[in-house]
Amino acid sequence: MVNIRFLEGGDELLEKVAPLWKRLNEHHQNISTHFSQQLHQVTFAQRKEHWLQETRSGQLRIDLIQTEDSYEFIGYCVTICNQTHGEIESIFVDDTYRKMGFGHLLMLRALDWLDRQSVKTKSVSVAVGNERVFQFYEQFGFLPRAIVLEQI
Repeated sequence: MVNIRFLEGGDELLEKVAPLWKRLNEHHQNISTHFSQQLHQVTFAQRKEHWLQETRSGQLRIDLIQTEDSYEFIGYCVTICNQTHGEIESIFVDDTYRKMGFGHLLMLRALDWLDRQSVKTKSVSVAVGNERVFQFYEQFGFLPRAIVLEQI
């Protein structure tokens, strides 16, 4: 069993998310059916700026998982909300630590925070090619609602 600790906070933790987010972005590039090149061009600085812009009219929360022995960051969740809507913006757990319940714990923490913010709706977006995560999100009550098509 891996001993972990959670760090929670706001935009002050964004730089700690960067290495894990880059690995998630690589994963999305590898599975993307149509937008691999566009994903390749997105930088963490751009994603960070997007999150910071979103928080100008709302709030941002970051949950990080760190191992207690090596102090390695192995997972994160970025959640954003405004007065009525909350979104799981980005969630990732290192491959080595998957299937250990860490993603589940990150989701519970994010959803609990959204509940305390009294949002009326919650959402999570899933990239095309990553549909295998639907089962994971379904256990939290998230179901597919729409498919948005984008012109290349």
